[in-house]
Amino acid sequence: MKFLSLIFISILVSLSSCIKDAETDLFVEGAVPIYAILDIEVIKSSPPQEMTNTSNFILYNSYILIIEKFKGIHVIDNTNPSSPLNISFIEIPGVTQLTASNGILYVNFGRDLVSVDISDLLNVQVLTSIFGFYSEESLLLYPENFSGYFECVDLSKGVVVEWNLMMLTNPNCRVF
Repeated sequence: MKFLSLIFISILVSLSSCIKDAETDLFVEGAVPIYAILDIEVIKSSPPQEMTNTSNFILYNSYILIIEKFKGIHVIDNTNPSSPLNISFIEIPGVTQLTASNGILYVNFGRDLVSVDISDLLNVQVLTSIFGFYSEESLLLYPENFSGYFECVDLSKGVVVEWNLMMLTNPNCRVF
């Protein structure tokens, strides 16, 4: 009888180790969003910056305008194509799309569509903004080219401009 009791107790102990304790936290490396508060006042010309995460570009007159994803636009003077010059950076948090015509640059600014006077690329001026022009799905709601856990985006904190890796506790969001 003692032998059967010992077997029964060992079975219970081994089964209990298979049941996840509801009090146990999950600690895992994952992506955390970095936010920017969108305010038209932050759109401005600044000195040239290093290109690190570029995407789309357009040719405008003798310039090449290159998006630095979610941060702004590099202005390259291509008057001499054999020696292009990085002359300026237009700070536009959240930018992923651009076009230009007749001295006006049109960009997304989070969910807004903004027009910017670029007649002087070293001193740009915001002209107009159409609030809520783009859908929420156009925003960066999950880390691109990433598989794993991440901190869910909270749009009340601003627009996501980049992601950092760090240790997370019980993350609710995951991409495969």
